[in-house]
Amino acid sequence: MGIMERWQKLDMVKLNSSIKSTEFEKMKSLEKQQDFGEAPIDKETGKRRAFFNLGPKNDWRRFLDKKTINTIENNFKKEMLELGYL
Repeated sequence: MGIMERWQKLDMVKLNSSIKSTEFEKMKSLEKQQDFGEAPIDKETGKRRAFFNLGPKNDWRRFLDKKTINTIENNFKKEMLELGYL
């Protein structure tokens, strides 16, 4: 195996390892075990709320009113089509 082939294999090993180590459920579990500084602070309680909250279950359409959805879709239609949101 040549240098390029070894490099490509190594890159794929690192890539797969990175993907596996940053899966949503793994990150959510890690957040429960240690402080996650990026998590927002709840204004009422003063405590941090979960940063890794909804993950794959997140559907922005469920949380926004129709007017806001229309505004977003009209302003970002090209990008949303490109990314598969529409």
